[in-house]
Amino acid sequence: MKNHIIVVGVGNIGTHVVNQLLRYDEKVVAIDKEVNENAFFERIHGNREKLILINGDATNEETLLKAGLREARALITTLPDDSLNVFVALTAKNLNNKIYIVSNINNLANLTKFIYAGVDYPIATAEIASIRIVETVIGNKPKENVIDILNIKDKTFRVEIVDVENTKLSDEKIKDLKLKEKYNIFIVGVINNEKFLMGPSKDYIINSKDKIILFGESSGLENFRKDFLQ
Repeated sequence: MKNHIIVVGVGNIGTHVVNQLLRYDEKVVAIDKEVNENAFFERIHGNREKLILINGDATNEETLLKAGLREARALITTLPDDSLNVFVALTAKNLNNKIYIVSNINNLANLTKFIYAGVDYPIATAEIASIRIVETVIGNKPKENVIDILNIKDKTFRVEIVDVENTKLSDEKIKDLKLKEKYNIFIVGVINNEKFLMGPSKDYIINSKDKIILFGESSGLENFRKDFLQ
């Protein structure tokens, strides 16, 4: 492979990363020294022809070279041990100093180690998830700024909030937009100032001051954005 993405560690996070990459039609080489190949591929929902699994130790240079590190576009490491993620990053940068590296961090106290190791984008997944959960409960984050993602099998669904002002949606009647027919998406709510309308009728006329709540497949929402928001 060339211009592919290497994913190190295919536990819970790593498997989700692989599935997301395949949804974007990326070529992926996954590395894990303990994975059960049959169990792993049962959890893969994308195009398996674009996925190669290597059973090996990613801290070993030979394993990374076998995965095509010098030809790869990026490396994502999601191992549960920060020291291993750092060592993988160091080894990878030593073999290919241009490789773009994204790494999961299990303990934020180790952040400087990741930076020194050459990680381009460190992500503290546990901290991000905890903040998201607490903000949802306490309400410190305005609902109109929230975007939620739901993955079911090989499809990704989103909930998005769209500010109608300066779009092509103003003064349009919902039924005339033919959202289900054209995009397989739905307007599930409307926010206007402090008022919230759940499940607006098809005869509802969208106001320029409205914020509409959309639900549907990511592909449909992207096409909708191209037609009405750009």
